[in-house]
Amino acid sequence: NDNGFEEWTQLFQDRFDITHHTDRPHTRPWGVSTPITQPRMIASRNPFFYAIDRAGNQLPYVDRLVYELVPDRELIVLKVIAGEIDMQGRWIQFKNFPVMKENEEKGNYRVFQYGPRGLIQAALKFNQTWDGPEREYLTNKDFRIALSHAINREEINDILFFGLGSVRNHTAPPGTPTFPGDNYGKLYTEYDVDKANAMLDEIMPNKDGNGCRLMSNGDPLRLRITTYQYPDNNEMVANHWNAVGVCSEVDLVTRALCITRTDANKTMINGQGTQTLAQFSSPVFTAPWEISGCDPFLAPEYARWNQTSGAEGMEPTDEIKALLSAIKDGRAGTQEDRDRLGKEIGIMHAENQWIVSPIAAVPNPFIVNRDLANVAEQAASVWTIRTPANVFPEVFFFRK
Repeated sequence: NDNGFEEWTQLFQDRFDITHHTDRPHTRPWGVSTPITQPRMIASRNPFFYAIDRAGNQLPYVDRLVYELVPDRELIVLKVIAGEIDMQGRWIQFKNFPVMKENEEKGNYRVFQYGPRGLIQAALKFNQTWDGPEREYLTNKDFRIALSHAINREEINDILFFGLGSVRNHTAPPGTPTFPGDNYGKLYTEYDVDKANAMLDEIMPNKDGNGCRLMSNGDPLRLRITTYQYPDNNEMVANHWNAVGVCSEVDLVTRALCITRTDANKTMINGQGTQTLAQFSSPVFTAPWEISGCDPFLAPEYARWNQTSGAEGMEPTDEIKALLSAIKDGRAGTQEDRDRLGKEIGIMHAENQWIVSPIAAVPNPFIVNRDLANVAEQAASVWTIRTPANVFPEVFFFRK
């Protein structure tokens, strides 16, 4: 047709995207008035928003939201210190926490520490469907356990996160119904270079002249950790792995390239964040559920198999099938089923170390203008609930 679509459903889906089509009716607090394709996206107050406050006043209070495209993370920090940002949580790197705290008065803002809950920063996801000789080791549970023991988590926590993080496997956090207990929450997380070397000596005892362990084909094993957001975390992990003869390097790429590589099964190890409280609502973080960008569980061909009911991709191992089955049963079951199965999923992750967690529960710095009122000082910071949507921005207002 004239719009370039073959089916009416394609036209509907295109027009449904409110970030590109600003004239679509909706009931959200704000509506995009300048498309997301522009360097400055503007969202204007929706007079038809359904909510009012207790006095009967129409919400939202703030008339306009302005989102500015900033290509450099360090530039975000400079804009924060200069007082040019009213609220910002995403892309605020924790390494800048001290300098932002020091400049709170100068920039007329406060730094809140929103709780990460199930977030694990820069988790190491080993590609279970990697197409190359390295797959022999990426899929070896003992190899992954050895690399977990080689990580000095206390050092990472002290240097990068000022001791504010905690040690936890890829399990739900303590205090939640799906936490499997400390026995599994901290399984294989103790720093023990001797144990790591002993386990690796059993798997790949030979080394080259540079100290790199050799694969069964005689070539040195060289691990590549891909990240678009956490180079510092991953560089420290790579140094720990190099110290036990598993030669590793970090590849810092753009998010777009990370997505492209991962979808094409070209990412060996992913060093991005993950979410452990969304086993059933966002299962891509927990298992190879479907092809979904570059942050989820890393096994693209298993994900393709699951997504197509076995028509494409690679059939998973029995352990991965059990993981997928637990998620399917939980999504179809009761809350009691999900609580029980969520613990089982955490146990599977702890025992198999498909995803090695260096540090968990690092607070997420949130920048808030001192003149912006009604902003919660404590809140969960979780992508799956679209923080700061969970602190109700429609009731924010400026004091002046």
